[in-house]
Amino acid sequence: MTRILSRAGVLCAFCLVLCGAPRAQQSPDETWLAAVRLVQAGQHAQALPLVERLVSAQPRNKKYRFELALALFRLGRDGRAKFHLEQLRGANLTPQERQIVTRMIGAIEARQVWSGYFSFNLRPESNGTKQTEDRVLVIGGLPLTLDDTAIGKATVSTIVTTGFSYGPSIGEGLKARFSLDAYLKYNPEVALRDYQVTGRAGLAFTTPQGRYWDGGILMGTRRSADRPYSETFGLYLNYARRIGNAGTLRLGASCRGPFASAGWRISTGLSCQSDMPMPSGATRNCPSPALSKTTRPIS
Repeated sequence: MTRILSRAGVLCAFCLVLCGAPRAQQSPDETWLAAVRLVQAGQHAQALPLVERLVSAQPRNKKYRFELALALFRLGRDGRAKFHLEQLRGANLTPQERQIVTRMIGAIEARQVWSGYFSFNLRPESNGTKQTEDRVLVIGGLPLTLDDTAIGKATVSTIVTTGFSYGPSIGEGLKARFSLDAYLKYNPEVALRDYQVTGRAGLAFTTPQGRYWDGGILMGTRRSADRPYSETFGLYLNYARRIGNAGTLRLGASCRGPFASAGWRISTGLSCQSDMPMPSGATRNCPSPALSKTTRPIS
């Protein structure tokens, strides 16, 4: 046994000699200096993992996070760069630092022409058709046996939410905006199917202070229970501005035929919205056996 342990020790020592002893982990200051040297040499891709490591270790360090956002910005990774810049807005910045962050976000938004989103969801519904689960009903003392189509059943809806927007620049802070959004809900039960498509065309303007205006016309169509439900034409207007260091206030309003909707939202999660009837009329509705007319505020 002693001989075996001795040989094992010699083998371990030999492996250490061949592979080399593990290097001591760099301190944050050493990693930071290495990243700065790479940035000064224009090697942003090589500096990126170093700065990412620093931000992961010290997420509240604004110097590290700004350098990460700057590297991502120069590499053209605008989505991630904007995320970290938005995080910096909640930090304790000097007026000059806040101005730089705002300008970088504006530059990212100015060069962003195409954007889109997609989500997929499966929603179980225990009794989506809202029918009785009993097979026999008693009416006036007489039993009535229901067929299968009249009995509520558990079902699963497949919901796809998707859309895209195109915003070419027209001038400083001014962009045209064209968008298409779709809400598609499919269910084996025909009465639960709902398909909505809305298109918008308008203008978007961002001020140097970061305030945002967006307005134009909207057109939409909706099918419910596999039948035409409504055709919509109207106007929309949105406004957004920063509140404090980390909050964003968003106001929105739209006029769709005889209905208008308005709402406000704060990025911290507090929200409120309201619907108001209007005297004008420009919406054509087709009767649906399953759903009643609803008006949704724009978001």
